[in-house]
Amino acid sequence: MGNSKKNKLVVYLAELSHDQFGLSLRTTPLGLGVVTSYALLKLGTEYEVKVFRTFQSLIEAIDTCTPDIIGFGYFAWNDYLTLVAVRAVREKCPEALIVFGGSNISPYGQQISGFPIDVPDNSLVQPSAIESTTFISDSFAWPVYSDYQLITSYPEIDVIIHGDAEIPLVGIMERFLETGDRSGVKEAAVQGCSALVDGTLVRGPKPEILMDLDQIPSPYITGVFSDLIEKYNLIPQIETMRGCPYKCTFCTIGSNESLVRRHSLDYSIEEILYIKDHVAHNTLRIADPNWGMLKKDIELAEFIESLNKEHNYPNSLRVYYSAGGPFSNIKKMALMMKNLLPLNMSFQSLNKGTLKHIKRGNMPLRKVEEMVSFAKDNQIATGTELISGLPLESFQSFKESFLKAVKLQIDSVFMGPLYLIKGSELWTNPMREKNKFKTRFALVERNASKISGRWVFDTDEVVVAHTHMSEEDFFELFKFRLWGQVSYAAGYLKEIIMHCLNYDISPLEIYDELLYDHESYSFINRLMNEYIENVRPLFFDSLNELENKLASHIEEFGNVDLFCYRRHLQIMEATICSSKNKSTFVSEVVEAAKSVFLKKYQSVDIRSDQFCDYAHILNKLHEIQVTSIISPLEPNNEIEQQRFDYDLVKWVDDDFVNPLSNYKLSEPRTFELVVRNIKEHQKCIDIVSDYPSLPLKYEYYYNIMVSSNMRRYIRLPAAPG
Repeated sequence: MGNSKKNKLVVYLAELSHDQFGLSLRTTPLGLGVVTSYALLKLGTEYEVKVFRTFQSLIEAIDTCTPDIIGFGYFAWNDYLTLVAVRAVREKCPEALIVFGGSNISPYGQQISGFPIDVPDNSLVQPSAIESTTFISDSFAWPVYSDYQLITSYPEIDVIIHGDAEIPLVGIMERFLETGDRSGVKEAAVQGCSALVDGTLVRGPKPEILMDLDQIPSPYITGVFSDLIEKYNLIPQIETMRGCPYKCTFCTIGSNESLVRRHSLDYSIEEILYIKDHVAHNTLRIADPNWGMLKKDIELAEFIESLNKEHNYPNSLRVYYSAGGPFSNIKKMALMMKNLLPLNMSFQSLNKGTLKHIKRGNMPLRKVEEMVSFAKDNQIATGTELISGLPLESFQSFKESFLKAVKLQIDSVFMGPLYLIKGSELWTNPMREKNKFKTRFALVERNASKISGRWVFDTDEVVVAHTHMSEEDFFELFKFRLWGQVSYAAGYLKEIIMHCLNYDISPLEIYDELLYDHESYSFINRLMNEYIENVRPLFFDSLNELENKLASHIEEFGNVDLFCYRRHLQIMEATICSSKNKSTFVSEVVEAAKSVFLKKYQSVDIRSDQFCDYAHILNKLHEIQVTSIISPLEPNNEIEQQRFDYDLVKWVDDDFVNPLSNYKLSEPRTFELVVRNIKEHQKCIDIVSDYPSLPLKYEYYYNIMVSSNMRRYIRLPAAPG
């Protein structure tokens, strides 16, 4: 145990990431950073505060100097890791005050905490409905389904913080200064906190809310993140606002933080400039849930645009635009950010019943059409996401949602399965029962670590069946999502698909044809079957089963590269889009599209002008489409030129409403196929050059690369001079 002399009281704050097979979280722990910088502002003369990203680094620090207070950020991505860690830490620090905060703990006063909303006599009341616990072993209860269950199953935890932690943590530290021990803090009913004292629930009053976020010093400028960034080469992320006015039931942000608060523009500019000058990574992530909601977001976009032009920083930007507008803000921002970001309009579903059930109001379709038209006019890529497995969403209705998004001419449609996030409304018992959710557990990315001789891991709890979706549908959806990923997640086959839609042939019909004839389309079917064979065994009915399989997999292979279902999608997409295979892939799609036409229009002669035009243009689009696909982590020229017989640019400008045959040129014309951000590709290749395996390289590529930069866009060459 550490026994170094201390001039100040010592606080260790940790948001742990798995690191057995490389760090599983590559971004700075923003929540931890802002809580730390605020605590140092208020009590820096009394406390020394240090932050940690890994279990081993925390233990090494404890062995050097025993802290007085230890705080853990407790989230879905480090759930089990944090629970195992707190038990190990308590053994080393029997007298330290241990505090938990984070999104795995309910916002103050919510029924899902497992506490009654009003406890006038401070007595502990057993909640009426707690999900039965899976016991990984005799000593660890997991999953933990409520705050009540957390503090009763893990008595190592002294205090839990509900919601924003800045003010409650300072209150805890102030009370510790007064009392000098953990018992005094637990009994004090600190605002925003709950504790158990001799079987009695002690809850503090609702905490004050920081309306002016500028009261929180930047964790970058104050040096809170300096050691972590240097040690782990983390991607910096910032927040310019907090809160979300929407109440989507699959998400936690709106239910946790509905009150919108903000940083000033000057604060954000100063922080970004500091990061530019002091952080090696030139990717920037803005963690706002609704960028573009506020007027100042336009001014920040203007600043980022100027910074990028003058200093090539940031070279890559990750942020999501507000799905609900204001649309005038988002148009202005998208125009400035078009080389860094697609104009994203998140749908999640286009099924009216599903949208009502999940309390989501999408952008009106007329507004979507307006935004898509605006984007086309200004060469801005557009994108959206769909979640399969949402309530009331069947396999068929999900496919129809995909088709609707394609017909809206959005450039990229990304699809993923529904997993239940702790604290969201869909995660609660009533919603599980109402929708008859059946779930399975799957490893998240590389989230596995060995602690005290046991494998510790974190999972997605994935919905594999409900009232409108069978378990077999769930796995069929994996096949369909692979098709969606390689056909339209980055708009890889957009021109071919739009050409087919001119003849009333949809990507759903092409997909059915590809699966129907295994022999004619052997390349795609081989990869699809291989994909399903690989991912099906990675979903487990129990955590015990997952633990056993994971341990044996690691013993056999020495890593978890192929134990994560998401990794297999990345591998398949990279395989299909490689320079070696993309021509074969596009050829099979072209032949399937021809076959669909002949089956659908049996009265049309194969020698007719109608079919000949259709087939001829498909053959011509083959080479355009192959060139437009950017093969991941391969050298690429920024601009490729191709001669083409039809006016592609005019066809796009006319919203694909007429057949491409109407745009026949008197002589072939040169078109340019352009990478939007070639520097982002070059930087990505440099970063992964020393990664030990292709799966890890692809993981980085697909996590960092925006969809608008995964394929080339088409333009006319600039006029000479």
